[in-house]
Amino acid sequence: MEMINPDSLLPVNLSPLEPLQSLDAGTQAMVIEVKADAASAKRLADMGFVRGSVVEMLRPGKPCLVRVGNSYVGLGVGHQKRVVVQRSSSM
Repeated sequence: MEMINPDSLLPVNLSPLEPLQSLDAGTQAMVIEVKADAASAKRLADMGFVRGSVVEMLRPGKPCLVRVGNSYVGLGVGHQKRVVVQRSSSM
């Protein structure tokens, strides 16, 4: 029976978690978590910011312009800090 090296099972090319506001224009990332109170989390979820959704930063700033799904959303810096994303080279 062949032994499997546990290190070969680790994910590769994963970026660290970071807030949405740290993305540059044209960068895509996956939403990992929304760190917000219930009302803000619901509002962000209603706009498409849910775990696993892919977002693209179109215009960084205050407010920023983000594409999430088929929608374009402007977010102030307060909401940008609450959306935790992870860049991926495969997107």
